[in-house]
Amino acid sequence: DRSNGAKYQYRVAAYKVVNGTTYLSRTSQYKTRVFLTRPTLSSVSNTATRKIVMTWAKNAKADAYLVKYEVDGVAKTVTVEGTDNLSKTLSNLTKGKTYKVKVCAYQTVNGVNYYSAWSPVKSVKVVK
Repeated sequence: DRSNGAKYQYRVAAYKVVNGTTYLSRTSQYKTRVFLTRPTLSSVSNTATRKIVMTWAKNAKADAYLVKYEVDGVAKTVTVEGTDNLSKTLSNLTKGKTYKVKVCAYQTVNGVNYYSAWSPVKSVKVVK
């Protein structure tokens, strides 16, 4: 089930066929996964001096979001806590540089974080 927030479990076993007979290994323990749809950036803009504001739509199954921004091959990731925080202001940026930004959602189940795919990248030049 690839619906948003779907939780699924699986286990793995190896097998080998010898002379028409299939030999199966012991199966692994169950692994849990949660599927989250990836967010889409609604807007990314240079709204104030050396700042970029980015917003995205809410993922109803997410507990928080990660924002990644990159300039000149150097990337930084910040966490945006809470389900209703749907924007992030990046500050102290370099004027004249173009930043690539993206966001992903995550949900925590039994102390383990499960992440969506990253949103498509958007670029914005800091002109202010």
